[in-house]
Amino acid sequence: MKKSSAPVSLFIRISISLLILAVLCYYKEIDIYILKEEWGKANGALLIITAIASLVVHTLAGADKLWRVLRAMNVDISFKEIFRIRMGTGPLRVLMPLKTGDLINIAYLRRCNYMPFGQASGAVIFDKGLNGIGIFFWLLLSIVFLPDILMHWQLPAAFAICLFYFSIVFNPWLQEKIAMTGGLVHPKIEKLVKEIMVPFKSFPNRLKLFFITYGILFQARPLIVIYLLFMAYGITPDISNVIAYTSIAILFGHIPITPLGIGPREATLVALFAGQATSEIIVSVAALMTLAVYVIPMMAGAFWTPGIMRDFISPDVEIKM
Repeated sequence: MKKSSAPVSLFIRISISLLILAVLCYYKEIDIYILKEEWGKANGALLIITAIASLVVHTLAGADKLWRVLRAMNVDISFKEIFRIRMGTGPLRVLMPLKTGDLINIAYLRRCNYMPFGQASGAVIFDKGLNGIGIFFWLLLSIVFLPDILMHWQLPAAFAICLFYFSIVFNPWLQEKIAMTGGLVHPKIEKLVKEIMVPFKSFPNRLKLFFITYGILFQARPLIVIYLLFMAYGITPDISNVIAYTSIAILFGHIPITPLGIGPREATLVALFAGQATSEIIVSVAALMTLAVYVIPMMAGAFWTPGIMRDFISPDVEIKM
């Protein structure tokens, strides 16, 4: 029997993260003793409040967004079950390489007979697209504040990505052409693509705008977290810098070579915020941001993971709640 490559892949990605962080600390000449002192000086109450608020928004608003997408597709599923799915699959997604972890959500919705594979894929793609458009919205907004922070090709690239997404969401002709293109490969591919396109085609434009706004507001969470973390260290950062630098760092964190984007995101934050605080404070803020936005929500989901795994293994699943 062929052994799974998941543990090896996870080990490699963790090694890459540790290597990037080690190079970062070496290059920035981070003094561990000063780093510990800075951690002790931070406003502990504000750190705890920030972490709790981030967790609540991630768990409740994230589940609510996906639940509303599914309900708009006439899927008979409760908010409680969607919350359970998102939380329980969180730790599992970390194990999956190259950002393929969301296949678990798709497989679970199909496995539990909530919807066909294609429609489940469309729901998750639409939901993740809302997050993506939120990231690029804040990135484009940052260009208004700080037009010199990006290279000349990045503005049209970000704009083109947003334009492409909006074209898919709001252009029925393009949606049909995408499905027809799949049909050139195989009729089953065309059927699958049409199922994936269900939320893009069936939602009224007003509802689509609501979801896009939801995604933009949802992606403000890491920006607010960074701002509050600097405040915890007695530093009031410029809001335009926070929006610009954090948006860029989040994009670098989506490079699919490390678990949870750890390494590239912290290195980007330290490089961009350089000069606005000591290197030790910036490293601390970057590390705490990763904990509050990514690690703690993932760890919180471990409580529901065994139940999700049991549902995958069970030969007869009927868990609509």
